Amino acid sequence: MFPYAGGNKYSYNNYRLQLSDRFNIIALESKGRGGRIKEPLAINLEDIALDFFEQIRDRLNSPYLFFGHSMGSWLAYMVTHLINDNKLPPPVHLFFTGSVNPAVYQSTVIKHQLNKSDFFAHLTDLGGLLPEVLNNKPLLDYFEPILRADFMAVEQYQHKPQPKLNIPITVIIGDNEKNVTLDMAKAWKNETVAEFEVKVLKGHHFFINDHVVLISEMLRNKMEGLNSQKQL
Repeated sequence: MFPYAGGNKYSYNNYRLQLSDRFNIIALESKGRGGRIKEPLAINLEDIALDFFEQIRDRLNSPYLFFGHSMGSWLAYMVTHLINDNKLPPPVHLFFTGSVNPAVYQSTVIKHQLNKSDFFAHLTDLGGLLPEVLNNKPLLDYFEPILRADFMAVEQYQHKPQPKLNIPITVIIGDNEKNVTLDMAKAWKNETVAEFEVKVLKGHHFFINDHVVLISEMLRNKMEGLNSQKQL
């Protein structure tokens, strides 16, 4: 599971509770976040993807899938290509949520350079900050450099066309997303020759927190279905 901007290995704890009875959940964490807070903040998407690849490259022996939300989708996509480049077993399925294909991404505002009030207003509009964080200045001060670093990593990323994957992709977005349109989500179809589907659920950008049980069931069904096919 690949973190969204400002996220860490604890961000998907609700999913871990739903899925850990059957699956080994590996929630990735980049430098300067969560348990790696003492390390220098990573501010380059390619560096983060390479770090994630190194974390998991020796753990790809069993069938597995990738799940990434927002920035995490880009990282999951990038790590998948690193896995292919190194001729390692690829994921059996990719789940990208709340995400634009980086090939069609355009930003009219450089968000990581916004002043403090505008920056947090944008995050509040996305629904990514809990009231207990917004009303706690020390917590805001703690998360601000992490969030700005992640936004910088996304906004400075220069996408290069990649060979099409032969891996099924499921894209899920919220029906009240501010920055992800259905067409932007459908553009992920250009990245694979395998099965592709888009689903729309109710909610804003962080709809994944409102549909933990439903999305967990999608992940479970996809993996169990693929395992059943292998046994036939």
